[in-house]
Amino acid sequence: MAEDPRTGSNPIVKPTSEGPVRYFDGTLQMSHTDLESFGFGTPWGVTRSWSNQAAYSENSLGPSGTVISQLPYLRQLGNTIAAITSASTAYLFDYDFGTGSYQPRYFLTESLTEDTLAKEFVLTDTSGNRIYFHNFDFSLPANKQGQFKKFVDPAANEINVTSYSADNKPAEVQRSGTFGGVTTTESYVFSYVASGANAGEISSVVQRRQVNGGAWNTIRTVDYTHYDGVEANGNARDLKTAKIKDASGNVLDTFYYRYYTAGQANGYQGGLKYAFSPASFGRLAAAFADPFAASDSQVAPYADLYLEYNDAKLVTKEIVQGDGCSACSGGLGTYTFSYAVSGFADGHNSWSRKTVETLPDGNQHIV
Repeated sequence: MAEDPRTGSNPIVKPTSEGPVRYFDGTLQMSHTDLESFGFGTPWGVTRSWSNQAAYSENSLGPSGTVISQLPYLRQLGNTIAAITSASTAYLFDYDFGTGSYQPRYFLTESLTEDTLAKEFVLTDTSGNRIYFHNFDFSLPANKQGQFKKFVDPAANEINVTSYSADNKPAEVQRSGTFGGVTTTESYVFSYVASGANAGEISSVVQRRQVNGGAWNTIRTVDYTHYDGVEANGNARDLKTAKIKDASGNVLDTFYYRYYTAGQANGYQGGLKYAFSPASFGRLAAAFADPFAASDSQVAPYADLYLEYNDAKLVTKEIVQGDGCSACSGGLGTYTFSYAVSGFADGHNSWSRKTVETLPDGNQHIV
């Protein structure tokens, strides 16, 4: 339901940098799709996004700072409901006591309704897609409140949470379609860390299919590992690796991440420091026998992204692979950001916030 933040009618005044970092509030917008399939009415899978604005991921089911787009959720903020679909996208609805309904903020055209008997909210977008969530009824288990229940497209194709873990987190999500008398069911099975510093975090998701009620066949799997709070380069509940595997368990791709820990300069505890795509991790692993033990200075030339933050957790620097001079900086491009708040009174002819982005070639983009 979230639109691509990089597109718009005015290509000059785009809302994000190349990273991309959102100019308005210094929020990183980074996402990766681990599992995906098409058909059954709408694409579906596991797409995770991370940002430095913790409010987006406070009640999400993903690792620290992460939201899984296929497991959107609601946050209750007093008389306001926030529908969060990624780690940088939230739809706000304010309760109107006069009408007894939720009204969209910022001229949104999406709608949110509550069915107290069914104990659910329904978010409807402009295409007619509907996302059902458990509401915040006190009789519901805490882990279910505000969480994703099902998705229904305009053609009435459904994607449902069909079972839950012992602590009431989604254990399986299914959808089915019948074509030529053949019914195919697709399933995403979630497993969680049972104990330790990362208890309750998602440990794996298995994508599988079944035809006419027969045996399940595994298509892909993604395994997640998390830092334990003791090892270097991350904190407990920070995502360390995401490994995509084929049906036989062979690793196809590995995403790798490093974070700031307590007391480190240029960042905050839990802030993303380095991100490596599968291709970049492959080059890193070829250069070092144990890439996880390599120092920051050793891994830096291989990273897709390096980040620094200010005290407000806004991105102040990003170094992007492939955006710089190949001869003088190894192809790494450095972007810096400074932020200012206006002293002017609010008005149509007064700016409120200003971001100055300095590009790798020294030019500036002022928004």
